[in-house]
Amino acid sequence: MSRENNERRRPEAIGDIVGQIMSGREENVPEKIMRLWPEIFDGPAEKHTAPVRLENGVLTVNVNNSAWLYQLTLEKRNIRNRINELCPEAELKQIVFKSGSGSEKI
Repeated sequence: MSRENNERRRPEAIGDIVGQIMSGREENVPEKIMRLWPEIFDGPAEKHTAPVRLENGVLTVNVNNSAWLYQLTLEKRNIRNRINELCPEAELKQIVFKSGSGSEKI
């Protein structure tokens, strides 16, 4: 056997492998919304919210605090417009804010 065949390959980091796989795949709408979430809110509201479902143009968002739930409900139209501006393929018609944790994300 040649030395070339006996040499072991260096292990690759799993993050590099996943990155290579993911780079060849298009980002779907829920993934794009998740990636843009900090930019959509651009402030402290991002830490209190988590998008959990996108179905038929309706985005459901969990909010972990009743004060934030109330505030975001008042801003619903502006938030929907911002998401549609940053991610037009989402074609959001409505956002539903509900009380819940951020553990279940889309």
